[in-house]
Amino acid sequence: MLRDLLMPKLGLTMAEGLIIEWKVAPGQAFAKGEPLLVVETEKIAMEIEAEFTGMMAEILVSQGSIAPVGSVIARWRATADTEEASRRSPASATRPSGGDIEVRPSAAGHPIVSVSVLPVPPPESRPKGTPLARRLARQHGIDLDSVRGTGPSGRITVADVEAAAKASALPPIVDAQKGSAAPSIDLGTRVPAGPIQAAMARRLTAVKQEVPHFYLAAEAEVTTLLALRESLNTDPGYPRITINHMVVAAVGRALLDLPLANRVWDDGQLVTFASTDVGIAVHTPRGLFVPILRDAGRAKLDAVAEESARLVEKAREGRLEANDMTGGAMAVSNAGMFNVSYMTPIINPGHSAILGVASVRRIFRPDAGGRPALRQEIGLVLACDHRVFDGFAGLELLNRVIAGLENPFWLLRNPGPKR
Repeated sequence: MLRDLLMPKLGLTMAEGLIIEWKVAPGQAFAKGEPLLVVETEKIAMEIEAEFTGMMAEILVSQGSIAPVGSVIARWRATADTEEASRRSPASATRPSGGDIEVRPSAAGHPIVSVSVLPVPPPESRPKGTPLARRLARQHGIDLDSVRGTGPSGRITVADVEAAAKASALPPIVDAQKGSAAPSIDLGTRVPAGPIQAAMARRLTAVKQEVPHFYLAAEAEVTTLLALRESLNTDPGYPRITINHMVVAAVGRALLDLPLANRVWDDGQLVTFASTDVGIAVHTPRGLFVPILRDAGRAKLDAVAEESARLVEKAREGRLEANDMTGGAMAVSNAGMFNVSYMTPIINPGHSAILGVASVRRIFRPDAGGRPALRQEIGLVLACDHRVFDGFAGLELLNRVIAGLENPFWLLRNPGPKR
């Protein structure tokens, strides 16, 4: 029996997805849990795994093409065991007819986001285009003002941008180095980027081009924080605490105290989050991932440490789900394991701020009496989206984070119930 494979919904605002790689070819068998394809949205690139064992029958949407959420992108043939498991599964009654494969939601009990939307009147001249249409236009260097939209209410679709790209196609630029007889010049070896790495490159390039970043730098005095961490780590009943756990906790508490910092800019609207989620940048062999620690501002430090360790482990083992990387307004990127004074990170796609954390440095500073005193400091750089933050709001957020790091016992207090 043939069944449909649907384009999954990988986020609350996802309307369409770009297929950047098929992992299974027509006629190829696959097992439950094996990756079928890689899908990219505006905010994430994810491997989509099979929920059942079967064989790929036909691919309807080719690699490099875009399909709406819920549309049929391929068909697969179920095995006899799959048919029996599907009939016995209590969840089968809730699946779409025909046994369509979909991405299951995360088992986490937390909602992805709880938002209130504050409309911001967009300029009348602003072209209406889907997120992927806008990105495709940037890649082709097409001005959306010159594109006629054929979608609902004149909205510009991917097909409109593709048509405009074909109409304005220019001859390719010839690389003068090719064919050059210069054996002494090493032009390097070209290796195609993997699909996830290429997706990250596209998203981060788009963020840097679209989001008006501004940066604020300061130092936090962490002598007390380091002493507290050392003391906590001598308690066998307490989870192992790292500096990053304490930074994430301080960022969460700052977002709890400053609700206007806990929001993002999304297509001309300001979206405010009720949950104080904080992203954690994790380097893995497959690239950089930013899983989201839910409601860090209302969690105790030990809970932040345990959940952070769980997310980092999932990221490094390649087990992150779509919901693990969806939501939140701010992330933390820690380079403290290297000898760096400051780092200026790029804001994570979909967020409005990111805190770059450097290594601990021993610095002599004058004390209250003017005498040199040895201090332990961490360099911090806060990157802000100027559409969401003005200078004062950014300074307020950075200083609230510093206050949490310099008074770390505050992080051990119960933050209180959810507002």
